[in-house]
Amino acid sequence: MGSESSGRRSGPAGHELNYLLERVREARASIEALRASARRLAAHPEQARLLEALENYVAALRARHLPVPPSIRDELALQRCLVPDQAGHAATRRPGDRK
Repeated sequence: MGSESSGRRSGPAGHELNYLLERVREARASIEALRASARRLAAHPEQARLLEALENYVAALRARHLPVPPSIRDELALQRCLVPDQAGHAATRRPGDRK
């Protein structure tokens, strides 16, 4: 996903964004491994971990007034629909965001 390159910036802010994007990649890899084992993902902690990683990355991009890549935005919307609503995630949603 080449559009995720906005997380590759130099300096302290860039390092944090790279770190957060790496958490997204690790969480994705965990989900892929679970899919192979045919478990029900929505109730699995790894699914919530992916949502949290995406939420954190997007929040960091927005805090820096950087654009959210469409692929990340879409994946976040999908994960918000798949993961049962949790109090911790509701606080990170903006008023215009859909559940």
